[in-house]
Amino acid sequence: MNLKWYIVLGIVLLTLALTFAGRSYGLFSTKIETPQHVTADGMREAADMNIEDMYFIEQTNTGPTWQLQAHSASFYDARQLVLMHDVRANLLSDTLHTVSVQADFGQLDSATGNMSVRGSVQLQYLHEYTIHTEVLHWQAADRLLQTDRAVQVSSAFVQIAGVGLHGNADQQNFVLRDAVHASFTLQ
Repeated sequence: MNLKWYIVLGIVLLTLALTFAGRSYGLFSTKIETPQHVTADGMREAADMNIEDMYFIEQTNTGPTWQLQAHSASFYDARQLVLMHDVRANLLSDTLHTVSVQADFGQLDSATGNMSVRGSVQLQYLHEYTIHTEVLHWQAADRLLQTDRAVQVSSAFVQIAGVGLHGNADQQNFVLRDAVHASFTLQ
């Protein structure tokens, strides 16, 4: 055989070997994995769109009302649902300081702007108070935050524990609902 044919045969064999090895070890994949949402009836639903490092601002006639960041977000258009991971939100107010929320996971209703976050939820307000809970719900129209889970409020001077929270983001007035215990540090 001519040297030219050995070179062509070598290139073809090398390409086949790399393709086989790549697929065997997951280096090359023809399968695209799409995050899926499990519906209430147990069906899996593929996202319509996935975004990494999402930044979203809700804007009204008077200006922005809240900002939302997520490490990743999956959009389900038919359900008007956005599922997020590593969530940070700023609830903006004309009168007081920004209320900041961060959590491991979030779910946003894209029609209403209502949001629920869960997993290591931290809410910070008035620059000195931090609220810790596992689940927090935001009602956009009324600008209300609430949970029925255990809550801890902390600052440099006070530690408050209770169950359930209801609050208005604009007034930054938060009320614990049940089993409230407080301790104060005097300086």
